[in-house]
Amino acid sequence: MLKAVESMIFFVSDIHTAAAWYAERLGAQVQYENPHYAFVRGPGVLLGFHPADEKSPGGISGTTVYWEVANLAHSMAQLEAAGATRYRGPMTTSLGAQAAMLKDPFGCCIGLNQPSAASRTAAGITA
Repeated sequence: MLKAVESMIFFVSDIHTAAAWYAERLGAQVQYENPHYAFVRGPGVLLGFHPADEKSPGGISGTTVYWEVANLAHSMAQLEAAGATRYRGPMTTSLGAQAAMLKDPFGCCIGLNQPSAASRTAAGITA
């Protein structure tokens, strides 16, 4: 029934600024479906930006998506230099991966994961 992640939506107060911030991190362009929905194509997923409202206020209480990174410390430093702040971690998981959560400048969380050999095996990743 469920095939693949199609998109990830951030509910934010300013869709233009949030989309531009993520586009810069991904080396991508902001596109618009309409004046109330911006999107950025990232690696394997579309990041959408919708105005926060009473049904979906956004922020850190929502779902956190984890991005795989080659070097956790370096990735954290780059995001912090761009205005993100540490929220949790860095920490080592029980499978030896390095993980952290940062809060973007719009109040949403970004998860970062530097996998270990054991965490790749557990996830079924062979490459």
